[in-house]
Amino acid sequence: MTTNAVADLPAISLSNNADWLETLPTPIEGLDLTPCTLRMQLRRSPEARAVQAEAATPNAIALAEPEEDGTRLSYTIRIPAQAMRRISAGDYIRDVLIEREGSTIYAGRGTVAIVQGVTR
Repeated sequence: MTTNAVADLPAISLSNNADWLETLPTPIEGLDLTPCTLRMQLRRSPEARAVQAEAATPNAIALAEPEEDGTRLSYTIRIPAQAMRRISAGDYIRDVLIEREGSTIYAGRGTVAIVQGVTR
């Protein structure tokens, strides 16, 4: 079963000579991400076959430190500069899926502008 949580992730502009570090909240208020697997893909368009970047828990998506009640209510996408260098400048789209207890939650999608880094 797939559940739609939100329509859009924030648009973001990143450089292809630096780390991608972005913290996002859980798409459903109070949703504890602790037992979840999160996945994100970056493509030129939704129809594009080639994946330009990919992130997933626990390596490239990290869950936030637990709140006082033990829940984890946000996550951070972490793609190192080394991987970002392989992405050409341009406009892209990404979405995030959250898998929890046999269900897939669509956390949203958003545009990503990759700009050409100057300092190398």
